Amino acid sequence: MSWSYRIIKKQNGDAEWYGIHEVYYDGDGKPTACTEDPITLDAESMEDFDWMLAQFKIATNQPWLNYKDFGQEDEN
Repeated sequence: MSWSYRIIKKQNGDAEWYGIHEVYYDGDGKPTACTEDPITLDAESMEDFDWMLAQFKIATNQPWLNYKDFGQEDEN
């Protein structure tokens, strides 16, 4: 199983929120699970911090995913 950061859209009534989450993929590269809460940007070193920023930038260049597509309920 692999993972990456991706932008996930959650919906609460008419309001929409976007956050960066860890997304996990099956052997065929299909997204199968995601973290419930968005990822915070904190790291043990500046190198790790820079790596996370680079990964977040990659996430912004990919299509966002819907939270409900992971079998999760949007907030109501």
